[in-house]
This record gives sequence, C-alpha cells and structure tokens, in this order.
Amino acid sequence: MDRRRASSSTSTSTSTCIGPWEYEVFLSFRGQDTRQNFTDHLYAALYQKGIRTFRMDHTKGEMILPTTLRAIEMSRCFLVILSKNYAHSKWCLDELKEIMESRRQMGKIVFPVFYHVNPSDVRNQGESYGEALANHERKIPLEYTQKLRAALREVGNLSGWHIQNGFESDFIEDITRVILMKFSKKLLQVDKNLIGMDYHLEDMEENFPQIIDPLSNNVRMVGIYGFGGIGKTTMAKVLYNRIGAQFMITSFIANVREDSKSRGLLYLQKQLLHDILPKRKNFIRNVDEGIHMIKDRLCFKKVLLVLDDVDDLNQLEALAGDHNWFGPGSRIIVTTRDKHLLEVHEIDALYEAKKLDHKEAVELFCWNAFKQNHPKKTMKHFQTRWEPNQEIQRVLKRSYDVLDYTQQQIFLDVACFFNGEDKDFVTRILDACNFYAESGIGVLGDKCFITILDNKIWMHDLLQQMGRDIVRQECPKDPGKWSRLCYPEVVNRVLTRKMGTEAIEGILLNLSRLMRIHISTEAFAMMKNLRLLKIYWDLESAFMREDNKVKLSKDFEFPSYELRYLHWHGYPLESLPLGFYAEDLVELDMCYSSLKRLWEGDLLLEKLNTIKVSFSQHLIEIPDMTVTAPNLEKLILDGCSSLLEVHPSIGKLNKLILLNLKNCKKLICFPSIIDMKALEILNFSGCSGLKKFPNIQGNMENLLELYLASTAIEELPSSIGHLTGLVLLDLKWCKNLKSLSTSICKLKSLENLSLSGCSKLESFPEVMENMDNLKELLLDGTPIEVLPSSIERLKGLVLLNLRKCKNLVSLSNGMCNLTSLETLIVSGCLQLNNLPRNLGSLQRLAQLHADGTAIAQPPDSIVLLRNLQVLIYPGCKILAPTSLGSLFSFWLLHGNSSNGIGLRLPSSFSSFRSLSNLDISDCKLIEGAIPNGICSLISLKKLDLSRNNFLSIPAGISELTNLKDLRLGQCQSLTGIPELPPSVRDIDAHNCTALLPGSSSVNTLQGLQFLFYNCSKPVEDQSSDDKRTELQIFPHIYVSSTASDSSVTTSPVMMQKLLENIAFSIVFPGTGIPEWIWHQNVGSSIKIQLPTDWYSDDFLGFALCSVLEHLPERIICHLNSDVFNYGDLKDFGHDFHWTGNIVGSEHVWPGYQPCSQLRLFQFNDPNEWNHIEISFEAAHRFNSSASNVVKKCGLREAVTEQDSIEVEWTLVLVAAVMDPPMIPRSSSSANVLKNDYHHPEARIRISMEGDHFLAFCRATPLQMQRFQELGI
Repeated sequence: MDRRRASSSTSTSTSTCIGPWEYEVFLSFRGQDTRQNFTDHLYAALYQKGIRTFRMDHTKGEMILPTTLRAIEMSRCFLVILSKNYAHSKWCLDELKEIMESRRQMGKIVFPVFYHVNPSDVRNQGESYGEALANHERKIPLEYTQKLRAALREVGNLSGWHIQNGFESDFIEDITRVILMKFSKKLLQVDKNLIGMDYHLEDMEENFPQIIDPLSNNVRMVGIYGFGGIGKTTMAKVLYNRIGAQFMITSFIANVREDSKSRGLLYLQKQLLHDILPKRKNFIRNVDEGIHMIKDRLCFKKVLLVLDDVDDLNQLEALAGDHNWFGPGSRIIVTTRDKHLLEVHEIDALYEAKKLDHKEAVELFCWNAFKQNHPKKTMKHFQTRWEPNQEIQRVLKRSYDVLDYTQQQIFLDVACFFNGEDKDFVTRILDACNFYAESGIGVLGDKCFITILDNKIWMHDLLQQMGRDIVRQECPKDPGKWSRLCYPEVVNRVLTRKMGTEAIEGILLNLSRLMRIHISTEAFAMMKNLRLLKIYWDLESAFMREDNKVKLSKDFEFPSYELRYLHWHGYPLESLPLGFYAEDLVELDMCYSSLKRLWEGDLLLEKLNTIKVSFSQHLIEIPDMTVTAPNLEKLILDGCSSLLEVHPSIGKLNKLILLNLKNCKKLICFPSIIDMKALEILNFSGCSGLKKFPNIQGNMENLLELYLASTAIEELPSSIGHLTGLVLLDLKWCKNLKSLSTSICKLKSLENLSLSGCSKLESFPEVMENMDNLKELLLDGTPIEVLPSSIERLKGLVLLNLRKCKNLVSLSNGMCNLTSLETLIVSGCLQLNNLPRNLGSLQRLAQLHADGTAIAQPPDSIVLLRNLQVLIYPGCKILAPTSLGSLFSFWLLHGNSSNGIGLRLPSSFSSFRSLSNLDISDCKLIEGAIPNGICSLISLKKLDLSRNNFLSIPAGISELTNLKDLRLGQCQSLTGIPELPPSVRDIDAHNCTALLPGSSSVNTLQGLQFLFYNCSKPVEDQSSDDKRTELQIFPHIYVSSTASDSSVTTSPVMMQKLLENIAFSIVFPGTGIPEWIWHQNVGSSIKIQLPTDWYSDDFLGFALCSVLEHLPERIICHLNSDVFNYGDLKDFGHDFHWTGNIVGSEHVWPGYQPCSQLRLFQFNDPNEWNHIEISFEAAHRFNSSASNVVKKCGLREAVTEQDSIEVEWTLVLVAAVMDPPMIPRSSSSANVLKNDYHHPEARIRISMEGDHFLAFCRATPLQMQRFQELGI
C-alpha cells in the first residue's frame, strides 16, 4: 500500500467552518469509471460505519445541479476519486472547482484518491487530463478553463491515496479508518440549550478574527478567563466542536488544575501524546522528556489544543510552552480563572467570559427548571431570588481557598461592604486596615473575583453570595460571632439583643429595610475590633431625614479605637460621642445628620482623609482642622444651610484637595486669605450670602476648578491671576458682579469661563495676553454691548455663547480670527444687526444659532462655511428681501418681510452636504419656492418647514436618507406629503388644514411620533366609502379630524413590536369611552379590583382611555398598584403643540401601555397585586394643572387567547366614539358580529367579535380575514 503524503498549501480566510453538517463525506467520482466497483464498495463501507455520505452519479447533463451545490456546502469533507476519465466530465470538473473553493473559503478537508492515475498527471494535466482540458477549451471560455486547471493543480498537491497496485479492499479499509479518526471521536458533549453562547462566540470572532480563523498560517494562543462556573469550559468545548475538523490533530485536556495536583504533569503530557499518536507507546520518564517529545511530534502538524482550567504557569510550560512547539496554523486555547497567568505566558489574545444579562439568566433558569424558556403558567409565585446551587458554591469556594489570608480578607470586605464602590476609595480604606489593597485588589481582578469598570469594583452576584456564606459559616447559629454583618435583619437582631462580640469587624445596616431601631451603648460594648461601620438608606428621601429611624441616648458611645471607616447617614445626635477616639479613622461620612458641630473638645485624627457632612442642615461651625485633622484631603459641606462661617485655619490646610461649600446659603464669612497649595477643587456655588472672594496668597497652581455661581460676589481680586493652573471658572448668575479684572488674562490654563446670567456685567475686559487654552466662553444673558477686538487672542476658542445679550449691537471683525471656533450662538440678541464681514474665515464653524436678531443681510463670505452642520435662524426681522448673492443667504434673510414677498431659495445646495439641521420656518415660502435640489443635503437630520405657504413638498425629499425629524406644522396650504425616506421618525403636521384625505405617505414609515391633529377637511366630491383619512398608526400618533368620515388603518408588520414593547395612543374628537373598555368612571381616576392570577404569559398590557373637555397642552396618566411602594409603575403622557387658541371641542384619548415598560418583576409578583389605579392629569402652559379637563376615564387589562396555529398581530385603534364612526358597513360581516355600536347620525356601524373588540387584538388568519371584510 502506497500512502502518498504531498505538501499542501494553505490559504487564509475569515470564515470558520461551523456545523451542523448534513453529510460527513461528499463522494466526487466519474460514474463510468468507478460506479460499479471501487466507488460502490467505498460507499458501502462508509455506510456500514455510520458515516453519512453524499453520492450522486452524473449520468446525464453537463450542468451541476443545485442539490449538488447544497450537498457540497453541507458536507464536512470530500473524497475525490480521480480516475482516468474524471477530467473528461465537465460536471466532475465543475464539482471539483466548487469543492476546492469550499476548501479555500471554509477550511474543509479534501482527500484525493488517485485511482490508477499518476498524481503528477492530475497536477500538471498530463496524459488523459491534458487531453480532456484541451477539448473543454474549445467549448468554454478560456478564463473558466483556467479555474478548472487551478482546481486540478490544487487537488493534485494534496495528500491522499494512490491506488495503483494492491487490494482495493485494503485501501477502502484505510480510508474509512482515517475518516472515522477524523470525525467520529472529536465532538465533545455540551448542553443542548446554551443560552448566550452564540453571543460570546460572535463577540470573540469579531474581536479576534485571526484567532478564530483556523486557516491562518500563524500559530495563535487564545486565553478565556473568568471566575469558576461562568462558562469557560463550555465555551471552549463549543469552539472545539466547531473548528476541530479543520486541524490535523485535536486534543482537549480537561481538568488540568485537578489532574496536575492529583496525578502530576507527566500524566497530562502522556494524555496529550496519546491524542497525537493513539496507537503508539509514548515512553517518557519525566516532564523534560515529555516536553521534548511533544515539540518533536507536533512542530510540523496543524494542531488544535485546548487546555482547560489551568491555574499554574508550570502547566502551560509543560504542555504548550511556546508557539514554535506547534505547526503552522495551530490553535491553542487556554481556560483559566487567572488572567495574570495568561499575561505572563504571553498569550496572543485574552477574552473574558462575561455573565449573562438578566433576560438570558431567566431563560437559562427556566430551561433548567421547566424545560422551556419561560416560567410555567401554574407557577403563581415566581421568585426573583433562589437558593444558591451547592455545586456552584463548591466550585467557587475552591478558587477562594487558594488565596492568601490578606487577599481573602479583601474579598470578604468587598463581598459584604464594597461591591460597586470606587476603587480609590476602597483602596484607601483597606490600606488603613493594613491589607495592602493595591496588590490584593490586583490579584482578585486577575483571578476574576472582581471586575474594575469605570474605576468601580464589581463582583458577580454568585461570588458575593459565596463571600457572605463564608462569613455565615464562621458560626452559623450565632451571628454575634460573625466577622461581618451585612443583612439588615441580622444586624437588627445583634444590636437589639446585644449579641455583639470581638469577632465583629464590620457592620453594614440598610435602614430602608427596617421600621425603627433603638441602639444602646451596650450593643456595641464588646465590639472591640470594629473597623467598618456603615449605616445608610437606599433612597435619600425627605421622610427618612425628618423621621430618623435610629434612636440613640444622649450619652451614646461605641468603641472606635480600631475604626477606619464611619459612614452614618442621618446620625441623630448633635455631635460625635465624647469618648470618640478613632486615631486610625480614614473617612467620616455623616450626611443628612443632626450634627451641630462635628465633635466636642480636642481630637487627634491624623489619618483622617475625608469628611462628608453634606445636607446636615443644623451644622453651624467647623472646628480647627489644622490641629485635629492636619492631613485632611477632602472636606464636603454641600447643603449645610445653617453654616455661617468656617474656621480661619481652613485656609492653611496644605493637603486639602477638595473643599465643597455648595449651597451653604448662610455662609458669609470665609478666611480673607487662603494659601492652600494642594487644593484642586473649590466650590462656593449657591453661597448666596458670600460677597467677597478671598485674596490668594502665594501660588495655588494646583487649583483646577473654581465654582462661584449664584454668589453675591461683586468683583474678583487681582490675585486671581495667581491661579495659573485653573481650568474652569464658573461665575454664572453672579448678579452683583460688575466687572472682571484684566488679571484674568494670566490664567493661561483656563479652558472654560462661564459668566452666564451676570446681569450687571456690562463689558468684557481687554484680553491683554494670549489665552490659547480657553475653549468655552459663556456670556449669555449679560448686558454686554460689544466685545473687544482683542478677543482674537483667544486662539483656541471653540464655543462662544452670546445668547440673549440684548444690548449687544455688533461683533468685531477680530472675532473672525478665532480659527478654532466651532459654535457661535447669538440667538435673542435683539440689537445685533450684522455678522462680521469675514465670517467665512471661520472654517471650523459647525453651528450658527442666530434666531431672534435684527440682522438685515448676511456677509457674502457665509458661503465659505463648508463645515456648517446646524444653522438656526428663524424669525429674524428684515427690512425687505434682497437678491441672494450667496448660496446660503436665504437662511439669514427669511422672516416676516414688510412687503409680504416670500423667500426665494437657491436651486443648488451641493456646497452644504455636511448640514444636519435646517430651519426655514415662517419664511412665507410659496409653491415652488423649495427646489428639488434640497436632496443634496445628504447629512440633513432635521428639517423645519413650519408656517409656510407652499402647496406641496418636492419629491426630492425622499433622497434625504438621514432625515429623522420633519416639521410641517401650520402649513395651512399644504395639500399632500410626498414619499418620505424610511429614516423619518418624527413628523409634526398639526394644523395643516388643507391636507387632503389619503394624501399622506407615512403609512410606509417605521416612525415614533407623528402629529396630525386638526389636519383633514371635508372633500365633497368623493363617495362616502372614500371619505376616509388613512394614516399609519405608530407610537404617540395624534389624529384629529374635521371630516365627516375618517379612518385609521395599520400595517400588520409592526404590530408585534408595538404590542410587546411600545406604548402608543391616539387623540380624536369624541364624547364617549368605547364599550370594550370595561371599567369606566366619571372623573379623572379609576381603581379596579384585579382577579386572582390575572397575570400570565398571555398578558400584553393595559388599555386606557379618557374623555377631555378640551385639548390641554399636556396630559399625563399615572398607573399604580397597591403593593408597589417605590414609586409609580409608569407615568406617561403627551404634549400637544400648537399656536393660537386651545382646541375647544371634546376629544378622546385612548392609549396602551405594554407590560414590558412596567417594572412588573422588580419588587413584587404581579399576581400579588390586589388592584390597579390610574389617574389622569391635564396641564396648560401658565398654570401647573388644568382642573375639570378630564370628564371620564376607563381601564381594561388586555389578555389574548392562545391559538394553536400561527397567529398574526394587528392593531385596531378604532375610534368607536368618533363623530361619526369611521368603519363602513360590510354586508359580509353580519354573521360574525356580536356587539354593534351605532351612532345616531351615522349611516354606518362599527362592530367586532365580542372579546376581540380591543384597541389591540391577536387574531387568527380567519379573524384577520373578517377584520378586512369589516374595512379595518
């Protein structure tokens, strides 16, 4: 037997070969050569071995069949029997070309069988193969025959079987053995329902395509890391199954960590060698010999090796020490809990196995609990918390046990106290506990116990539960002997029963879960080792502060010698206890407390880093900190509204970084001189009694942010120039500030200067020096008359806001040297009558807001603003229209012209392709004024054409593929809306009173908010059946009609998404609530009793309805349940936009709220609810509420029936209270109707099948047919 092994070339591809396969083997052969002998015997042998094989005998025809192409696609490998006349069949050659393309693109394996032909004749097209190709070239294009020749060359270079002599049965046996070795034993068992696995693999392939692609010639190592039980092994198994067929050798070494400890590395090496050479004896006596043999056996082979659950570098060095151990194209996948291990071994790519999201987690639970992806209907009390699986806990505990003592203590502290907290804060506290936090937190991160996101420490729920269980097991029956207390009911029991011992190191007490607790000194007496004490509530609500739940006696004391962290929100005493001696205290957080002073007498708190007493409204003084807390870095006094002064020594705290006195409204006295060298943030915002800012002594170059908003400061001292590092200076709403010192120009690092609302600031100082770093200058709402020409020295300015500077009369040409300017706002500058002549030199200008000015004519240079994206300029007062000398002067000239002539727009907009917002409202645009060239604005997202006089919109608007928001309100001559681009999400066409019925194209859109109230008018020349305004219904559509008939129709394509996920409503004239809204009441609220087990899988949401005496400007609906104690289930409402008089007629507002938008499962099982209550609230612009607007209201819970056949969603928002109703009578509907609705003036009726008469229905195909018969 001559087994030929030729070298094969490998090409790269981005595709991966992923099953499942219909066939394991595809047989390609020439029937007349081998049909009745070799091929038939081979097929029978494969069949007997259980190998699924595709065989098609090409007896007729020259075209390859679609069934053959599909079989090639769905086969794992190919056996090509290259016989003497194989190439004479074009069918066979076409088949071979497809096979070799599949090999190149998907990495599939091709085995050639050279049946009584020489491989070189196939490779070089000699003998019969050359003759056959020459014949084909006379019939088919040369380019195609070149592809056939390439396929023959490629297959001729592959390793296979050369059958020239010997017994064919021996060859067949060898072929079947190789096929069985290649596929039969390779698939690993994985669970059938792998929730979330596709996402992980897609994410891995997207981020590391060169790792997943098995056809890359490079040797790649990929590490999958995550904590125990997260799914690393399953992910590796799925990946192994999916790509394993592409490799010459595959090996999955499981349980590396356990087997390495129990059996040794030598055992693992032997296992790997057995996978490589299963029938050879691999004699190795030690690990070094194993390393040598693995390298020797694998260095020329394409290998897929998975090392599962590695925990030691020695394991990697013994099994996969380096890339050069393996042949080209090899892949080594390592799973571990230790990310650091992968980094040290220089793994090419690291992938973190992440936890499932909430939806996936519930689905996984349901598959395991109920064998389906949702809870059973019979499960009435679906719990959101379940007892932890002991096997999972055991797996997690193994990882914990290998940590050293300090790392274990850090893990337990995070599990009990610091999950979700800032990493720097946690590090500071734990360092004070002598835990070497930086190193320990790093180790926990590397071993996947924690994750750092946005500098916050996060721990998976399972790990947190395990940590708390470890604490519980310290003494299961006596929580007074636990090291950490974090369950409210346990803390309450230990404190009230005085069970505390020296074992307790930390207490976390959430007051939100308790009614009231009285704590005595004796409760803490034995807690000599207390390090951490945190008492808090979830919601910082007023009732928590006013009615404190913790009661302490005035002589209360607690042991504080070991205390590092004291966090007690709502502390009820006027000062800390007399016996408070916390020499190691790092952070003191006493927000919302009753403190009048921090402590009595002298204390020495040298390690104290942070003091927070925000919203302690009785605090009246701050002690001398230079003696008590000389190393203080943060002092936060925000909202201490009774604080009159701070101790003068505060200005000498050389290590203070943050001083926050925001909203200390009574503060009138602050040290007149400060020299705080380390200070970075100083906040006096809202200190309305502060009239003078202190002098700066020395150089406080570290100060980055200074907030003085809403203070009574009249001027800044010249020493402000010493703040050379200042980045932000906030002086907004300083209504006594009259001037700025020119020394402000010395603030070279300043990036943001806000003077908004400084109503006495009449001038901006001369800019005496370049301030290149200033990016934002906010002068809006100031009485400034002119900007100095020296403003050009602000070379880095990006935003200049002059909104409502009502005295501003001009802008200097020097402003045009601000070459970095991107946004210029002059809206509401009533005296401003021109823009700088050289405005076009602002090449970076992207936004120009100039509405509400007196500008008569723009500069010609405006055409040069190539990067302009947003141009807002409606309602400018002009003298008369002028010719458009530049492309965009139309924008600046529109408005109420004195002679009533409308604006003429240019025919081309091609120079402004970057414009995203165009507002040409209220420009008296007449028919034909909007050119079709508007389609050139390819970046346009918002277009406002409101309050114009045109009859139609050019069809070119359909080419604005980025348009999302179209405003057409009060275009009272508009008769139709053309086809719109599918990107449109919002349309406002209210009060388009000439808009003809059926003239809107919005029924093709997927929008979110379409406003069409007060739009249609009667059309006398139409038949009654055609007198219907057809509008596509989407979320938040407003429809109002003055027509005699109107209708609302919908597209079934959108219905399932609407009903399951989106709230929607419709407004129309009417006087009553439909009968299918079962629960009705007079007034603005209604409360209904819920039946037992009202909530099930079929529940969709709630149908709501109200009758309004007139249309208010806003209507809000509140939806509540009796057991939902954390706020409303859902508030939703709508604003109605119009100008002129309020719409005075009665309107009906039916709406729908899906359960997906209600927080149903967050706190309670919905079946525990007893009732649902809704209330409606209306409001107008100038008063908070509009009484007596809501005349009636109604509610119905919406449940659909389960149908045994496939169903289709539809929405029927039928205005049964329309005036008159809108559905025409259909004679074919008489037999299906149970309930009829008749309007006294109507010639038609509205009817529907009993319980299916809803604002939303789930209908069978038969019911859908009936709906169509009814005209719905």
